[in-house]
Amino acid sequence: MSIQSKVEKKLKTRVQELVSALERLTKSGEIRHQQSAEFVNDLKRANSNLVAAYEKAKKKHQNKLKKLESQMMAMVERHETQPDTLAGSAQEASNCISSTSSSASPTAPSELVLFLFFETVSARKSS
Repeated sequence: MSIQSKVEKKLKTRVQELVSALERLTKSGEIRHQQSAEFVNDLKRANSNLVAAYEKAKKKHQNKLKKLESQMMAMVERHETQPDTLAGSAQEASNCISSTSSSASPTAPSELVLFLFFETVSARKSS
């Protein structure tokens, strides 16, 4: 065999090795690319699920907040009208006792209690 054929044989072997290495690297790159694409898709699905869970929790929180606000407003309205109602009831009771009593000043214990109650309600109403 001549030197030239030996060199050609070595070069062909080396070319085959390089082609083989290139194919392995290409295949490895394609596998990594596919895995990366799958990973990105998994992240997108997870993000979508998180956004949906967040929106659901946000909506639930807003509904609870609205419910609490309406309960608070109902309580405020009820407490705003309560002194007027109590004052009216106290006035009626006081008038009833005054009309049935012979004296004008609260001397009986029940009259005194109603008088003090009426004064307390009136003081609250004016403040």
